Order: sequence, then C-alpha cells, then structure tokens
Amino acid sequence: MKINPELLLRGASDFGITLNEKQIAAFSGYCNFLLERNRMVNLTAITNPDEVVSKHFVDSLAINLAMDMSLRKNLIDIGSGAGFPGVAIKIAFPAIKAVLVESIGKKALFLDELAHKLGLSGVSVLNSRAEDLPRLNPLYGNHFEVATARAVGNLQLLLSYAKPLLAQGGSLVLWKGRDDISELPSMLPKIEKLGFNLIKAIPYKIPLWQLERFLVHLKRL
Repeated sequence: MKINPELLLRGASDFGITLNEKQIAAFSGYCNFLLERNRMVNLTAITNPDEVVSKHFVDSLAINLAMDMSLRKNLIDIGSGAGFPGVAIKIAFPAIKAVLVESIGKKALFLDELAHKLGLSGVSVLNSRAEDLPRLNPLYGNHFEVATARAVGNLQLLLSYAKPLLAQGGSLVLWKGRDDISELPSMLPKIEKLGFNLIKAIPYKIPLWQLERFLVHLKRL
C-alpha cells in the first residue's frame, strides 16, 4: 500500500519542510508497518492511510513552525507511543539524534522494529518512564535541546518530567487542541515556578483535518 505523496508533500511544505523521494518512501514504509502491527497491538485508532499521513505524519511535522528543526542536534520524545512525533521528525530531519521514551513494552518493541525496518540510525528506544530516566542514565540529565510530547496530557506533570532532561534554554513542544489552550493563562504562574517560560502558542491546520490545532512552545529557564 502506497501513501498519497502529494498529501504528504503539501502538508510538509506548509511547515517549511521539503521531503525527498527517500523520505517519502520511509513515510510509506512507516504507514504500512504501523497498520500491519496495529492488528496485533493497539497503536492508533486511525487506519485510513490518508488520515495517517495527515493526522499523524503531517501533524508531527508542525514542530517546524516553532523552531527550525534542521538546526537541532537531538530530541527526546516523551510517551512516544507509535512514534508520533519522534519518528516522523527523525525521518524529516535525519541528522537529529532521537530518543523515544515509551513505558508500554509492546509499543516500545514496535518502535524498535520500526527503526530497524526503516534503517534509521541515531534512534534510541527506551522502554521506561520519562521521570525515571535521569536516575537510570545520568547522561540524559540536562542533555536535550528539544523535548516533545503529543499524546501525554497533564501539563504540570510534563513540565516536571521534561525539566531534568532538557539543557538550560532547551525547548519543550506540546501538541494541543483549542480546549487545552484555554488553561494556559491560568497556568502561567505554575509554568514559571516549574522552571519554564511560555514562548508562544502557535495555531495551525493540516490537510483533511479542519480543526484548529496548537503547538505550545516552552523554554526551560
């Protein structure tokens, strides 16, 4: 099964990203493997290939609206699940070293198999909880330029997980809907108390999904 390359290219272009044929092939392989494994492991409720492209792949690439990812050296994806956004970002920006953190064993195994299948180098999959990482591997403490979280919900918990992992001045990027954004003004004192500044909340839309989405960009103090 092949994905619709035009849908992927158009969506990526909206965020200032140009994909080559090798990258398109990698996204196609990603979609096929995801839907194949989804029959055995609950990875995604979205099973239409066009919707996988739009609502998972393109949505993940929206991060480029917050910062130029081609200038970033590493990232940690907290609660990576089926690899969104971490694997999608890695495909689009292959020079980035990506650490994918997933506490559910079956999903972590899927991510390991996916990275091997796509031939992705510079990817580490950790079957762990994000809050345990600095203790389990001190090298990850104050290390990452970028931390991402697309499916993990509680903002206060995310800030507490991300702070020990991010280098000073590092960025935490969250994917949110309009309802989630409404809590931000009241959260500002807690955000600062937990050691972050809110840089901006960036609205965007993606093909086939007309709901307004937001990237929340926070910076570690």
